Amino acid sequence: MLGEHLEVNRAHFSEIEGDEFIVRASYANGLEPFRGRGPVSMFGRALVESFRRAEPALVNDVDRDPRLTGDERSVLRAAGIAAFAASMLTREGRWAAALAVHSAAPRV
Repeated sequence: MLGEHLEVNRAHFSEIEGDEFIVRASYANGLEPFRGRGPVSMFGRALVESFRRAEPALVNDVDRDPRLTGDERSVLRAAGIAAFAASMLTREGRWAAALAVHSAAPRV
């Protein structure tokens, strides 16, 4: 419902174990849904730094965001992500879960 309401290409909920995400639910429209697991760091230093400050991570345009490195841009582009928003849920000071939405085109 969230993905459809926001008109995004992907929305997913993940549990966090250590520094890895494990996708538990994924919506996709025009992109492959996220499945499996991987390091939280794959989304870039900007996302991780935002999470450490307990702030949402917002990137309107992967290709123009100065917080992303060339390698981070390549990983995101390969996943079909041109813009994203993500937020981390913490419990007892540890990352517990994440909610993210992705757009295949830049957007605010």
